[in-house]
Amino acid sequence: MAVAPGHAHLQAIKIMRKTIGLLLVVLLSCSKDDSINCVPTTYSDAYEYPIKPGTEEWIELGSHEARVQACMIPPETLEIISTGGLFESLLCYPFILDYGAWEKFQVGFEKLKSENNGFEELYSREDLYQVISNWYGPMSAECEEWIYRPNSAPVGIELEIIEMFIFQNEFLDSLNNDKEEEIFKLIFNKLAHRPIEGEKWVATAILGKIMFRRSFTPFVNACDDEDFLRFFIEFIPSYRPVDLSPTEIIEKYARDFYKSI
Repeated sequence: MAVAPGHAHLQAIKIMRKTIGLLLVVLLSCSKDDSINCVPTTYSDAYEYPIKPGTEEWIELGSHEARVQACMIPPETLEIISTGGLFESLLCYPFILDYGAWEKFQVGFEKLKSENNGFEELYSREDLYQVISNWYGPMSAECEEWIYRPNSAPVGIELEIIEMFIFQNEFLDSLNNDKEEEIFKLIFNKLAHRPIEGEKWVATAILGKIMFRRSFTPFVNACDDEDFLRFFIEFIPSYRPVDLSPTEIIEKYARDFYKSI
């Protein structure tokens, strides 16, 4: 099957990495329109990584492995940190964007989860749904950008990062039908303001994954007819068949599913 690589999306990842220096931190504000909320909840107990990218100490560590170890959250911190603080800490993880360098985003994110002890703890928290909803819910693609310290990233990429956390089976498995539907609606309603297809890959993969999990017959049949569609909602590859747009197909079925819930 012929495929076309997602050059535009990967290039955006590379440019954005240079812009923010691989460091995501507390979001402040961005909108010129006061009616649009561009400031999420932040948590005072978020973990402050002792060594940061670009510093002399970071450079002296030399290897990726050494830097990963330096960013390990201490077990005693994991025992007392709030779920919100832990979530924010992982958003600030210096390597959080690395999943985008992998041909399959989910494979890259699984590697992040295996390297940082905070992910397992995060997904064990019973209040994670509320934390993610409080953070992701007010986010608007209409904001020009979401400003972090000390720099900023395109809003589409910042939405995508949160969506990678949502996409994980550990999170979706913890939801009852009502919460799953709330997440579906939150994500679906943001798509209208995200015209760039590459910025919708993760969002639409979540929608497709939920529809498949809920056995929404029209979409399940579509996955049976097109193997790549099922592959897309499992791994979020950065490529696709030249004659197929998974995002367009999923959005079409998502509109019908939205009406049914």
